[in-house]
Amino acid sequence: MHKKELVITQESDGFGPPTFVVKDIGERYDNNSVLAGQVKISFVDAFDSFEQAKAAYPEAIFTHATLLPRNTFDHLPDEQDF
Repeated sequence: MHKKELVITQESDGFGPPTFVVKDIGERYDNNSVLAGQVKISFVDAFDSFEQAKAAYPEAIFTHATLLPRNTFDHLPDEQDF
């Protein structure tokens, strides 16, 4: 079992009020994935306010969505696989 590393991000679809989303960034993709070893970002929960999110997940750290880890395919060869 992996150690959870919870973060809270503020997200908006541009039409309504923002949502505060709790995500787990503590897990890594396993070796049979094209993203092997990279951070796996998993949805945990969503709230209407930061206060609600923090009350439900006091261990979560608030961060900006652009600061979350980004996965890449740079490690894959440039040749076609078919």
